[in-house]
Amino acid sequence: MGIYEIREFIMEVLDPIGVVLGLIISIPVFLSWYYLWQERRYKRRMYKQILKKPGKRPCVLIIDVLPKADIYNQVLHYCQSNPALKDIPKERYFKLNHSSIFTPEQMAQFQRSLDAKFQRITQSGADAIHLFFAGPLAAAMVVGAEFANVLTYIYQYDRNKGTYIPFGPLNIL
Repeated sequence: MGIYEIREFIMEVLDPIGVVLGLIISIPVFLSWYYLWQERRYKRRMYKQILKKPGKRPCVLIIDVLPKADIYNQVLHYCQSNPALKDIPKERYFKLNHSSIFTPEQMAQFQRSLDAKFQRITQSGADAIHLFFAGPLAAAMVVGAEFANVLTYIYQYDRNKGTYIPFGPLNIL
């Protein structure tokens, strides 16, 4: 095997493979760049909003830990029909979902996901939370402990009226 054959092997086999691999590797790089750019843009917009309107940044938090139930569309419909909630931008709608039967072993996982959601809410600059909760009492107690130091308004579903009614702010007893 001479120099000419090695050069020909590199140019005809390895070079096209390198080009294809380079293109494949560049896809996650550009996707990561786009994700970071979107995140930076989101944070700048929230920061400008905080500077413009201090104390007027509510958010909606939907926590659904009931199996085979999804209250997101129902809450969205209620928020669009409620004059106090319809001006909240979609960027400040947060959802925490748990689709299987809630067991005590899953409480730690639920607490971690709730902490992550709370961090995301505080990063958005929200200063008031409108909470819609569907789930067992134990999970509600964890949510109450997590959001006790933030202005949180609770909404409960009235089955007789078929809509949500404001229950009031979350208070520590």
